[in-house]
Amino acid sequence: MLETLSFLGDGFLLALQPLSIVFCLIGVLMGAIVGILPGLGPGAGTALLLPFVFGMNPQYALIMLAGIYYGAMYAGAITSILLNIPGEVASVLTAVEGHPLYRQGKGAQALRVSFASSFIGGTLSLVLLTFFAPVLAMWCLKFGSAERFSLMLFAFVFVACLSGKNVAKNFIALALGLVFSVVGLDLMSGLPRFTFGKIWLLDGFDYTIAILGCYAICEIMKQTVDGFAQEGFNAHVQKIKLKDIIPRFKEMWSLKMAILRGWIIGFVCGVMPGAGATIATFISYNTEKKMSKTPEKFGHGAVEGIAAAETSNNACTAGAMVPLMGLGIPGSSATAVLMTGFVMVGLQPGPTLFVDHPDIAWSLIASMYVGNVGLILMCLFGLSGFVWLVKKAFPFIVPLIVAVCIAGAYATNNQFRDVWLLCGFGIFAYILYLVELPIINVLLGLILGGTIEVNFIRTLNLGKGDVSVLIRRPISAVLIAASVIMILWPLLKKGFFKLRQLKKA
Repeated sequence: MLETLSFLGDGFLLALQPLSIVFCLIGVLMGAIVGILPGLGPGAGTALLLPFVFGMNPQYALIMLAGIYYGAMYAGAITSILLNIPGEVASVLTAVEGHPLYRQGKGAQALRVSFASSFIGGTLSLVLLTFFAPVLAMWCLKFGSAERFSLMLFAFVFVACLSGKNVAKNFIALALGLVFSVVGLDLMSGLPRFTFGKIWLLDGFDYTIAILGCYAICEIMKQTVDGFAQEGFNAHVQKIKLKDIIPRFKEMWSLKMAILRGWIIGFVCGVMPGAGATIATFISYNTEKKMSKTPEKFGHGAVEGIAAAETSNNACTAGAMVPLMGLGIPGSSATAVLMTGFVMVGLQPGPTLFVDHPDIAWSLIASMYVGNVGLILMCLFGLSGFVWLVKKAFPFIVPLIVAVCIAGAYATNNQFRDVWLLCGFGIFAYILYLVELPIINVLLGLILGGTIEVNFIRTLNLGKGDVSVLIRRPISAVLIAASVIMILWPLLKKGFFKLRQLKKA
């Protein structure tokens, strides 16, 4: 413990050097921009700066790249709450709860809860990363393809059973997402699936385009039909001052359990390779909905949902650094880009990193503490300008959002057909909105469908075609058992109730 504190102290001495602070702030500022702009995300945002790290001091290069990674998680809440347009996947649930609060005149509350929860989740997870990284890194080695498949199956069932009153509609929405995810080349045979002879469908649907269409384009359609036709969007725009978004102890203390649960779930999902912020936020959000005494508020502006989602996605970033730095295993696209950054500056992440290059490893961890403080100050002091822009220039923002979405969709593959896909997903999402099918579940199925298929095939290969390998591995067996119990719980609950009635009779 004392040795760890000594190393961390040395790391702070390096991280607090003027140039380290400058590169840290550049990184978190770029990350904040990435989080605000729809369609980029932490992975793409980090990749954009990779060419600039050639020849740089390894310490400054990694501090800047890491700043983009965790900075993107913070600022995604701004557009999610103000415009109902998530900047990246992990901010989707913040939009679900934050934007209704904003339209109710409680935008300041939504923003201050999201900023404070992000700071708490990120900082507490850094403490765990600091003191338990080696132990946790060895634990995550136990997570193979069987465990990853079972975890994602559990996430599907968990979300479907708890994300709304109509479980059938939840499963239908998930199934639609899975249908989209299987379009492309079959992983086993290499043959096309559901491509209808179209070569451009061989790569499947990019979930970035789907998110932009289902939220940005769909939201503009809803605002046009509902908001503009009635009293107009500007009727909902509030003037938010700095004093309104400064976190309040009493308010955050009332959300302590939501933050605690979000922190644990987020960090654990970050440590487990292949889980990531998407699963973390969905599980945290639905856990909070299940635990809440007023679950009917969820979907209409529940601050507990914002606290759980924002805490978990920021806790996940620090958790993901455990397998990356401790074992050299990237758990997500963003950490894979970070690993490339390590290699480009002549470092190999893994067990020897803390032994061979302790100065760089500990300065990177210390810089994340500094970056968290810089991010919350940046969001607090820079938010009023963004709110003013929304209030005064919304007629110009709508075409700008459309332009950014089109540019983001086009840049995915440099093909104009992706722009048509963007519009198609927008119309599709609007139809789902009209028939009251949850768009979130469709996106979850699309985003995780390919990953769950890959892990299932790997599991079958390891078990030589024997599916029972899923229940022979303890962690996998527990997750599958939990999924089965969750599906059967309504029937079991009804059976227990009838049995109790018979005993009373």
